[in-house]
Amino acid sequence: MDGTSATTRPKTGVAMTPEERTEFDRNGYLLVPAVLDPDEVTTYVSAVDGLYDRHLEAGLLGANGSLHELSAVHTCPELAPLLDHPGVLGYIWSVLG
Repeated sequence: MDGTSATTRPKTGVAMTPEERTEFDRNGYLLVPAVLDPDEVTTYVSAVDGLYDRHLEAGLLGANGSLHELSAVHTCPELAPLLDHPGVLGYIWSVLG
């Protein structure tokens, strides 16, 4: 492997590859495996579950039960550390330009 695939990419602020950018543009998201450690996954899943529960209680979910939150960090500040997490910073920089 050349060290650039999603599973072997170093956890640094590396920009998206052209293939990753195409995938992001096509799907609107990009899966980046092995960036978060298990404790981080637990923390962020709990934060999003809490956000979902608050929207459910307030009747703010979509008709199919979906959650759509454009300002996720504003309404769920626990997600803020993801914005400059070393494993995703390069991806965010690539999207924002």
